[in-house]
Amino acid sequence: MGARARLLAALAALASPWAAWGDDPAARGFDADPYRFAATLDGDFMVETAAAQPVGSWRGELLLQDAVGLIPWKSGNATIGHVVPNRLSAVLQGAYSLGWLELGVDLPLVLRQTSDLGPLTSVGIGPPLAAPIGATRLGDLRLVGKLPILSERRFPIGLSALLDVRIPTGSSEAFTGDGLMAVPGGVASARLGRVRLDLQLGYALRKSGQFLQLVVHDAFAYGLGAREGWSVPPSHAGLLDALADPADPDHGDPIPDAREEVVVDGVGHASRLARRFRPAQTAKDRPYTTGGPSGK
Repeated sequence: MGARARLLAALAALASPWAAWGDDPAARGFDADPYRFAATLDGDFMVETAAAQPVGSWRGELLLQDAVGLIPWKSGNATIGHVVPNRLSAVLQGAYSLGWLELGVDLPLVLRQTSDLGPLTSVGIGPPLAAPIGATRLGDLRLVGKLPILSERRFPIGLSALLDVRIPTGSSEAFTGDGLMAVPGGVASARLGRVRLDLQLGYALRKSGQFLQLVVHDAFAYGLGAREGWSVPPSHAGLLDALADPADPDHGDPIPDAREEVVVDGVGHASRLARRFRPAQTAKDRPYTTGGPSGK
């Protein structure tokens, strides 16, 4: 590829629904991988569910994710590379139910990411536009609250309000942080036999970020998930049982959960190891549960 073609490719940068001309092409200030895992209890892989779990239910979780092909370099309609070809991350999550409200928190850590600014540096462009991209950085701390409004036990669908707040602990220059952001929204859930469908909608309110002519700003956020009951393999259950304290009667029935799934957006792969507890239940309490020991 000639120098002129490489320069055009650099300036073409990204094909994105948020692309537009902006003021500072070297600003960065957005996360190259905007997808986040479901943070509250019993959600899908990346989509929340409307139902709240019983008071005292909690979950601690460690996720490993390998994302590939972030921020493509474009020449016409052809992709000739990626600004961040590969990113390996660990995400620490926790969630707790107050019954009438569920709270979730997560913190990503980019363990290792590769970068390719060749389309810029090969034609003599340096910092700040082609400033180095850090290989190991924190992501933005996320706090999530879910307030149930309609229960699937009394209505055809379940409905909850959501508030997702991002605290700017990530790195602007390394594409691991969006800065301060709030995503108010909601989630609706319905059951079709053994299958549960979850539809999540929201609107991201944030300060703009930019790289070349790609500008990331306020936008609608949405997701559709489905889940069918499944059981944990005995080998996984045995491993996770070792993480619990069987002598603690306050924790009630332990519900192990281990899963490995391909991320539905097609940009990576994630593995999840979780430990969660649901309080011991009486016959009166049981109608509040939504999925038994299956799922997250």
